[in-house]
Amino acid sequence: MSTPIETIPFWDYTATTGPEHWASICPEFATAAAYQYQSPIAVDTATCLASEAPSSLLLDYQTQTFMVDTFTQSIHLVPTEFSNTLTFQNKIYSLQDIHVHMPNEHVIDGIMQPLEIHFVHRTSDQEVLVLGLFVKVGENGPALPTLNWTQGATVVFNPADLLGATNHYFNYSGSLTTPPTVGPVNWVLLKDIQIAPAAWLDAIRESLPCGANNRPTQPLNGRHVHVY
Repeated sequence: MSTPIETIPFWDYTATTGPEHWASICPEFATAAAYQYQSPIAVDTATCLASEAPSSLLLDYQTQTFMVDTFTQSIHLVPTEFSNTLTFQNKIYSLQDIHVHMPNEHVIDGIMQPLEIHFVHRTSDQEVLVLGLFVKVGENGPALPTLNWTQGATVVFNPADLLGATNHYFNYSGSLTTPPTVGPVNWVLLKDIQIAPAAWLDAIRESLPCGANNRPTQPLNGRHVHVY
């Protein structure tokens, strides 16, 4: 396991400086936590609003170079250029960052998965969209790219190779899940769960700068979750 990463101001997932205490660490975190639509959330598929519109999610991902870094208590794959894009509801977002949470943060129908991968995107005017992918253990999944998750490594791959089908997903408005937990953030959670061998998941777990790094689910506060 990597050495825990220092964050400024310091926060983590422990009982003393973890999620229950983030809002009291500094004024910036307190202001962010006051945003009423926080993430992650628990999704109840029985209460989701079925969208009558066709799926408007379009990914334009190509092979590119990423640098591996560990910060904000996670492993990050940071692209060397922001050339990969995602279009959602006629807005174009560029891929800025890929990072991991173990176990998952969003919970679908009460079921936990060992890994949730976040693909963080921004528009030119800094609107944020995060694409969430759930991953479970299995030996009958697709051939996923073999990545070196060691800090400082350089990896070359197509982010689309991590994904399964992208035409069915949940969509809601929330926040970032790490401090400062600012919003709004447009969340797109893929319904199709990716399958990965245990060794593939273990490689990520062994490189995490901390243990579990998932924020507990937050109140909906009247929000609706749309399903496509």
